[in-house]
Amino acid sequence: MGLGELFKGLFGGTREAEPAEPVAYRDFQIIPHPKAEGGRYFIAGTIRKETGQGLQEHHFIRADQFTDRDLALEQTVLKAQRIIDEQGDGLFRQT
Repeated sequence: MGLGELFKGLFGGTREAEPAEPVAYRDFQIIPHPKAEGGRYFIAGTIRKETGQGLQEHHFIRADQFTDRDLALEQTVLKAQRIIDEQGDGLFRQT
């Protein structure tokens, strides 16, 4: 373990929490995986969909923070559903 990793561990650096089970929503899959930092969890996840071009993925993270992992997971799913409702397949357009 390097010195930087040691300090991250001691002082609460950002790390990815264990991903939760995928949640089906419309034709998409939501995989919530909040980021843990200093005892808090940021909304983060992946939205997937199988298309004619293969499996497409969109990763997202938001500034919303929670002290409870279960609440962060719930809010991540709700945020992903909102993203899907607003953007649909547009999530996967190349910029």
